[in-house]
Amino acid sequence: MSRKEAVLLVSRALAAIQFKRYDELGIAFNLARIAGLMVFALIFWNCSPWLERFLLPTKHEDTAAPDQR
Repeated sequence: MSRKEAVLLVSRALAAIQFKRYDELGIAFNLARIAGLMVFALIFWNCSPWLERFLLPTKHEDTAAPDQR
């Protein structure tokens, strides 16, 4: 085996190890994102009164346009 082939073999082995780690990191990131989105979905599904007050606008007569009065 020539020196050039050995360097090529070692570099490909290191690349394979690094791509595996990036894949594991990507999978872990996606699982954490899915878990976070499920928590938000659960919060919005239960929609407690404070969340409803926070997200929905209140209806006041002061906010109506002058031509609608």
